[in-house]
Amino acid sequence: MAESWKFCSEEGQTISLHDHCITKTEEVGADLVLYFTDDGFDVEKENPCNPTGRHRNTGPAALVLKNWRFLDGAFYRNCYELWPDGTKRELPEVPLTKEMFLGGGMSIEVLAHDWKPETGVLSLDADGGLYCDESDIPDGPEGFMTLELYAERLLFCWNDLPEDAWFQERGET
Repeated sequence: MAESWKFCSEEGQTISLHDHCITKTEEVGADLVLYFTDDGFDVEKENPCNPTGRHRNTGPAALVLKNWRFLDGAFYRNCYELWPDGTKRELPEVPLTKEMFLGGGMSIEVLAHDWKPETGVLSLDADGGLYCDESDIPDGPEGFMTLELYAERLLFCWNDLPEDAWFQERGET
C-alpha cells in the first residue's frame, strides 16, 4: 500500500509507464494497487521526488488508485489485421471485465497511459493476456487491450531510483 513506499508522487506527467509491466493487481479496501514488480517504471528528472537530475528507473514500484472503480475494458478495441491482399479487417472486440482484470492471472505491458486528475480517469493502452498459472500459455484473450479506471487520487510509488531510465541518453543530465 502507499504507506509502505518511501516515495509517492502525484505528478503523473513526469512518470513513464511505457514498456513496463503490471505484474499483479490487488484491491486493498476501497483502493486498487497495480504492482510493477520487475523493473518498475521511469521517473523523469522534473519530478519533485527525483533529486538525481536524470531520468531514472524505480525498480519495483506501484500505482495506487484511491477509491477506485472499474469503468471499461476491452481486448482488440479498434484493432485491425491487414491481410496479404491488402484488405483491412476489424478484429472482434472482446470485453475485459473487472473480474477478469482482478483475477490475478494477467500480465500487462503498458504502451501508453493518460491520467486526467480533473475527471479521475486513468486510461491505459497495453499489450497483455489472461493466464491461469505461471506458464506463458494464455487461457483467455491476449493482445492489445484498453482499460479505463477511475480514482479520486493516483499515487505513483517507489522506494529507490537505482538506474537510468531506458530513454536517458548517456552523458545527458
